[in-house]
Amino acid sequence: MRSGITKYTVAAAVLATASALLIPGTASAAAPRGPGSAGEDTAAGNEERPLEKNWAKLHDLTDAPRNCLDNAYVKGCVQPYGDMLWLRDDEWDGIDVRLVWIDNSDPEDPRRGICQDAEGYGDWTRCDKDLPDGHEIKWTTSWWADGEWRLGKAQRIII
Repeated sequence: MRSGITKYTVAAAVLATASALLIPGTASAAAPRGPGSAGEDTAAGNEERPLEKNWAKLHDLTDAPRNCLDNAYVKGCVQPYGDMLWLRDDEWDGIDVRLVWIDNSDPEDPRRGICQDAEGYGDWTRCDKDLPDGHEIKWTTSWWADGEWRLGKAQRIII
């Protein structure tokens, strides 16, 4: 178990902040701070579709084409063929890293989720998703720093 982060702590803070970055018109949404905030079972502002939460599993990185985002804390990739979300924790801090994504093809009922890596430093992990072909997925990486979840630059990819 990673320090300060329990198995059931998932992302209201990340999702609210990510929604502000990834969904047009929501930039003013206030983000709860820190892990374990209330409202983690449904996507921010959407009580109909639950947030998809997946724990990434250890897996060797494959040679399949993918789009990646990298910084000092986390490397994340989206592989459109096979619908794989890849994560690697690049910080020895003992805290999980995440890949936050949204399929906003249906603005009335967006599909959103978090792939969370709790396996520790340096190992590749992945979440195997079933995302609709032809949809644009917006995504970013997330890491815990200075008491809050931080987000990388938002990326887009067609699945």
